[in-house]
Amino acid sequence: MGFENITNVDYSEVLINSMKLSHPEMTWVVDDIRSLSSLDPESYDVVIEKATIEALLVNEKSPWCPSDEALKMLDSVFDAAQRVLKSNGTFVSISFTQPHFRVPALLRSEDWEVEVQEFGETFHYFFYTCKLGKCSSDEIKLRYSTIASDWLRVV
Repeated sequence: MGFENITNVDYSEVLINSMKLSHPEMTWVVDDIRSLSSLDPESYDVVIEKATIEALLVNEKSPWCPSDEALKMLDSVFDAAQRVLKSNGTFVSISFTQPHFRVPALLRSEDWEVEVQEFGETFHYFFYTCKLGKCSSDEIKLRYSTIASDWLRVV
């Protein structure tokens, strides 16, 4: 039960080499989430990122008004994920970022349906699930397009 044929990607060659020794049953690849250039197109059912986007956005001054560079970086991440996903594949973003910031960022791409699940009791975290080949509901678009709307601006 669970996922098989797991490929793990990280920017750190040191980490990848260490994990290859610890978990040789998995594939380990040094790559950048903004390109995923070493991965074949349309080859994965699921792409999961856990707090990588937060690490890439750490220097942003305000979560309400992302810089053009941040938006371009997000577009690169989402484009790369969509490129390697099979049709109807799923991108999952696991994050502590509140939905009013993350959902508008994910809505930058119209090529997937965004859904949010909240977990935790006192300290919440969120699973953002994006299903490729579907559109987000009008309810999600309306609810999140007016909050932190700078995440949706074209750059």
